[in-house]
Amino acid sequence: MEWETGDEAVERIEKAVRAVTATLRKRLRLLWKRPRLPWKRPRPLRKRPRPLPGRRGRDGAGAGLEGFADGPWRDAVDVRDFIQRNYTPYEGDDSFLAGPTERTTAVWRALTDRFPEERAKGAYDVSYDVPPPSPPTPPAGSTATGS
Repeated sequence: MEWETGDEAVERIEKAVRAVTATLRKRLRLLWKRPRLPWKRPRPLRKRPRPLPGRRGRDGAGAGLEGFADGPWRDAVDVRDFIQRNYTPYEGDDSFLAGPTERTTAVWRALTDRFPEERAKGAYDVSYDVPPPSPPTPPAGSTATGS
């Protein structure tokens, strides 16, 4: 058997590829449009955890994770696994908490003075026609983005 060469061979191959492609498209369209039976529900897609952008131990990726228990959370985003493996209940007292600041106390005092009036009225005056104040604009030449 001799192999064909030249433009005629290329044309025959292209024609065969187009025929096969058309047949596959028809079959896929039939599969895609097949009606689902009412008693067969499609299974919900199970989301897999996204892979992390770097592997641990390579180019410093994973630095700062020392001291945490190993698990699947190291190779993919899996918050539930991380919390379950690394959660330690706190069994101490509240002695480490700081008391309220002078400013907080002043604000709370101002609010508690208004509680009786709010209980009597149901709510303070609300104006629907006045827009809320806009946030302050940064000074000229500032590079602050507001976040």
